[in-house]
Amino acid sequence: MANAASEADYEKAKQEAQAAVEAVQEKGYAPWSPHPKSALFGEADKLAKKGEYDKAIEKAEYIKELQALAEKQWAEQEAGPYKTW
Repeated sequence: MANAASEADYEKAKQEAQAAVEAVQEKGYAPWSPHPKSALFGEADKLAKKGEYDKAIEKAEYIKELQALAEKQWAEQEAGPYKTW
């Protein structure tokens, strides 16, 4: 039987995702969320609260992956005449 994920595993994955979010924000970009109308880790936290740590970790890792995409997409946008000086 496979070793089930624990709350500590989820917290570690969440911290890594949060670090990715903060790195995007430090560059002046908005982080991307899989659920824009709810808290960034809202769905993952709900799953963790129910004890579904494997699914919660998947959500946290997905949020982390989205930040690399967000950074790339934001950087490629042309600010035009509205650049900050």
